[in-house]
Amino acid sequence: MLIKVNNININYEVYGQGSPIILLHGNQETHEIFDNLIEKLEETHTVYALDSRCHGKSDNPKEISYDLMAEDTIAFIKELKISKPTFYGFSDGGIIGLLVSIKEPELLSNLIISGANISPDVFTTFDMLLTKLFYFFTRSKFIKMMLDEPNIPL
Repeated sequence: MLIKVNNININYEVYGQGSPIILLHGNQETHEIFDNLIEKLEETHTVYALDSRCHGKSDNPKEISYDLMAEDTIAFIKELKISKPTFYGFSDGGIIGLLVSIKEPELLSNLIISGANISPDVFTTFDMLLTKLFYFFTRSKFIKMMLDEPNIPL
């Protein structure tokens, strides 16, 4: 399904019935990485599995940032009137979850993250060099975002 938020279409799927949980994938992935998890969760939860902007079947605007994706997620929750969902984010999805909870502390009931970082300086020197080299050759907006963001003050 598609929903228009912040002037873009966000793709999402809904499964099951019960307390709401939102699943958000990592960089250059889609909601499909959660297929096995969804099979279990849908027995007791209403599962919302999203594709972030520029991912999967969501629109691919020129602009991408963790902040924009957090704003998309906040708008998604409000537009669908999802009351106090649990949020699980993996990697970039975790970064987005952190930003959502900072921007709207009362919006989520629980925040679960894995593989998220609060700053690009978590890269080892070698990994940073490889990532910069990869960006040099690809000019990927996803890699550029990883090199510059996030910058979450804790």
